[in-house]
Amino acid sequence: MDSRQLFKKYRNRLVLEGTIKSLICGFIAGFAVNFVIAFVTWFFSGFNGLWLAIGVGAAVAAGCSVLLYFKKFRPTTKQIAERIDGLGLEERIITMAEFENDDSYLAMRQREDAQAALRAVGDRKLRLRVPVAIITAVAVLGVCGIAMTTVTGLSAQGVIASGEEVINKITPSDPDKFLEVSYLVDGEGYIDGEPDQLVPVGGNTTEVEAVPAEGWAFAYWDDGSGASEEDMPKEPVRNEKNVRMNITWTAVFQELGDGDGDGDGDSNEPSDSEEGDEGDKADDEPSDGSDSNDNNSNDDNQGDPSDSDPNDPSNGSGDGAGGSSSNNSQVIDGDTDYRDVYDDFYDQSQGDKDGDDELPDEYKDFIDGYWDTLH
Repeated sequence: MDSRQLFKKYRNRLVLEGTIKSLICGFIAGFAVNFVIAFVTWFFSGFNGLWLAIGVGAAVAAGCSVLLYFKKFRPTTKQIAERIDGLGLEERIITMAEFENDDSYLAMRQREDAQAALRAVGDRKLRLRVPVAIITAVAVLGVCGIAMTTVTGLSAQGVIASGEEVINKITPSDPDKFLEVSYLVDGEGYIDGEPDQLVPVGGNTTEVEAVPAEGWAFAYWDDGSGASEEDMPKEPVRNEKNVRMNITWTAVFQELGDGDGDGDGDSNEPSDSEEGDEGDKADDEPSDGSDSNDNNSNDDNQGDPSDSDPNDPSNGSGDGAGGSSSNNSQVIDGDTDYRDVYDDFYDQSQGDKDGDDELPDEYKDFIDGYWDTLH
């Protein structure tokens, strides 16, 4: 008789035992993976890791169960014979299995004896063996996996806090995780926004703007590095991104029209020196003939040449203050000063007027010509 047919009822019990062991070990692996995934996803606020943990855990449990059955827990003929001999058959079954294909007289007698012993024992005495350790392990991991999956689902729905929120609550705040960003002012103006901000490492500040006061203008932002003005930011609106250190920015304002004291200011108004120069130029320009006529018509002594004496300090054209020499005070040849020539002729004319002699014609012509140029 074939030993496999003889062991059929015993084999079925041992196959059931192997299947149970495979499933338990598979669930141990599945619950372990389920717990890990649920625990990790619990730390991500707003992420629902419920179905991810269940799906991956079930797949791992099924795969491990099948693999373990065929690689470890599926019973062989030798294993069945050893288990049956353990019921008190004193290796009769294992011997029968070894001489299964032997047709000798002794082998046949041994098989008959083994079959009789099997009928006496019965398959009910062959108990299933499942280690307590794996039962305990699957129970513990099952509770942990299911509980952690439930927590993850509730956290994703906002019913309970996420792992990150829980840690932040129980862990004291670390001041090193925050950095200070300050915005100062140099000149007349102010900062529109938060001048002093506290941001986490790698965070961004809120936007600020440098607003100048009336009569002032924003020039640039100074970070205190000592770089030139050309390299400094010129936009009045700014904010810092990915902050990695404490930062201080100073908004520099400059006053409009503020010169350096040498007439180099921004104002378009003429300076005092420029007004003085224009006045001097106006004094040097020859007077209009009509103005001279008006002045002479109002002068009671217009016939007296002494009233226009250039050497007379009262006329302002002598060597006193306010007078100056120029090419206009020279004879046409450009070399002789007309005042010297005029003084000579004037003295002669005065002396001739007091005497009986008339002025020579050449003197009269000269005086008339001079007065004509004045008029």
